[in-house]
Amino acid sequence: MNNKLGKLWIDYDDAIQQAKKKINDEYYREKIDYFIQNGYEVFEKAVKTDICDRITASISNIKKNPGSYIYKSLGQYVHPSKANLEEEPGRVVDLYATSKEAREATFPDQVSNFLKLIFEDNPFAFQSIYFHRGSQQSIHQDTAYVITKKPLSLVASWLSLQDVEPGSGELAYYPKSHKYYHFYFDRDTHRKSWQRKIDGDELHKEFLRSLHVQAEKKELSLNTFAAKKGDVFLWHADLAHGGSKITKQDATRKSLVTHFCPKSVRPKFFDVIGDEYYEYDDSNGNLFASRHYHMSDLTSSPCARVLYNPALK
Repeated sequence: MNNKLGKLWIDYDDAIQQAKKKINDEYYREKIDYFIQNGYEVFEKAVKTDICDRITASISNIKKNPGSYIYKSLGQYVHPSKANLEEEPGRVVDLYATSKEAREATFPDQVSNFLKLIFEDNPFAFQSIYFHRGSQQSIHQDTAYVITKKPLSLVASWLSLQDVEPGSGELAYYPKSHKYYHFYFDRDTHRKSWQRKIDGDELHKEFLRSLHVQAEKKELSLNTFAAKKGDVFLWHADLAHGGSKITKQDATRKSLVTHFCPKSVRPKFFDVIGDEYYEYDDSNGNLFASRHYHMSDLTSSPCARVLYNPALK
């Protein structure tokens, strides 16, 4: 079977029939059936509210201990001591390396079990982002930017760390958009990832436009997620999603995004980071990796050591 894109079993035409054979638990079978058909699933109150509160409280340490955090704003790495989460569209990278609570929130039982069923492998968490405010990011598909060795062997989660207010830049998505035709930045190699130096900005704009064009053709409506604290929104690699426009300027939208792939696949950055970067196993079969942190430090310490922070170079 030719599967260069790394399709999971849930991506095949007979996935619903396969689910009946593979999954005995009715709760997860219903969740996976919905995911197969719509490209996302919601786990309400999957993370305890006190854990959500401790995660947001830990962010205050970015000023007290900037050397333990990686911070980006407008696509650039910024010295964490200069972070202004209240005003900037910034993001804290791989918070699970610094926060025990973030690690726990990354793999609540429902999410961990769900991922193991669709991956048929242990899940690997990587490229995590804490948002203080809405991202206002254009509608996109993660396969263009989050690169694994098999593009469709990817799932992402969005954990709401607060009750979301209208106008705060809510998560927006097109249900069923994971079934769009594939947009290839290189048709010969079936490359789904965008490489600015090779592809340029115009092709990238064409890609973003195509997501709305296909939605119109398929008569799909753009939905927003009115999340409550502790809710987890899990989505398919190719679900078209983004951040709504912020219309209430003082509103926060505290959230934690994480990307996952099967252990056997691995994120692409493993090819370039060398031998100093390690994965961490939480003993429940859930794994973490980071481009920036020495994750094996977590075996003896609650915080991993920063190895790569371009802002401090």
